[in-house]
This record gives sequence, structure tokens and C-alpha cells, in this order.
Amino acid sequence: MFRIGWHGVVEHLRKGTGPSSGSRPSRPDLSPALVEELAATIPTWQPYDQYERGLLSTESFFSEFRHRFKLNEFEHDEVLAAWLGLIEAPLPGVDALLSEMKGLTALHALSNTNPAHLEKVLHGHSVMAHFDRVFTSVGLGLRKPELEIYRRVAVSLGLPPEQILFVDDLPANVEGARQAGMQAEQCLNSVGRLRGIFARYLAG
Repeated sequence: MFRIGWHGVVEHLRKGTGPSSGSRPSRPDLSPALVEELAATIPTWQPYDQYERGLLSTESFFSEFRHRFKLNEFEHDEVLAAWLGLIEAPLPGVDALLSEMKGLTALHALSNTNPAHLEKVLHGHSVMAHFDRVFTSVGLGLRKPELEIYRRVAVSLGLPPEQILFVDDLPANVEGARQAGMQAEQCLNSVGRLRGIFARYLAG
């Protein structure tokens, strides 16, 4: 639903963002391979997992983050501002599609996310207003593709899993939902495919 990219984080660091960045006379050098390192490391990095489960504070996470990726020359607020650059704009057309679908079916969101990104997404993008409920890894203390997170959502909605259609961009998350008994489809950055998925299931 949102475009994301580690290049956005690195670009923010290079340009300088945040209240303290204006007073810095020059930017520290960044490794050319930092984008690839972030993409390869973060998804399985334990502090990130803990942060997305609500087990690590934002301050503690960014202290670990600055140390792990050799960013100690940057202030906390600079790194936080850069971290928010991971999430870019919603996909073109997704706002209109969800608005259309909201009149036809209930819409809920289930996201692996962290406090910093959750704040940005909930309050910075009107597209989230289309969802009746938003379930998060931070709120549930669980992460996709763990089976229990899907089961917990089904129970909260008061629905048997087989009556829920789950759509995600990652194959592992889609498979987790299927194992939990949900109907599930993969959709990667394609509003056209998402529209087709909705049309097929609503027609069925």
C-alpha cells in the first residue's frame, strides 16, 4: 500500500534532516553499501524484531541502530527523521480504490510496524482512514508470519479465519495467513492487481 525503500533513509542522512542537522557544518561520510546493508540486515535483526513487538523503546532502538550501522556521529533526531524516510507515499490510486471498496466490504489492516512508523502512517496519510480497524505488531506483541497473529485478528473481528481475505506483499506472510485458515493473496505494489483480487473475491 505504501512505497518503501532503504535508499530514502540513506538519502535523508546524506542531506541532513531533523532539528540538529542545521547546525552541523558537514555530513559524515556514509558507506556506499549502506543501502544494501540495511536491506540485508534489518529484517532479521533482533533489536528491530523487538522494536516491532513493542519490547524496545524508540530511544533504545535508535541507540542500537546508530551503533550497529556506525552512525554515532549523527544525533538521535537526525536518525529518527531518516528512519521515517523509509516509508514513502501511498501507491498512486490506492486511496481511491480503498474508498470504493469501503462501501462494499469491511476493511481492516494488519501491519508489522514500529512506534515511529506507526505514528507517521496513522497521522500522516489519509489513506488509513479507510480501515475500520488497524492491527499492529506493536499492539499485539506478535509479527507476521506467526500463526498466532492471524488467529488473534480473527478472534478480535469475531470471524472464522476462512471468511477473511488477507492481502500482503510478502510470500511468507501470505503463506502464514493460509496456514491460519484465511484466504490469502500476494500483491506487490500493484493497485491494478489489488483491484482484481477484490473483484474476484467479492464476486465469489
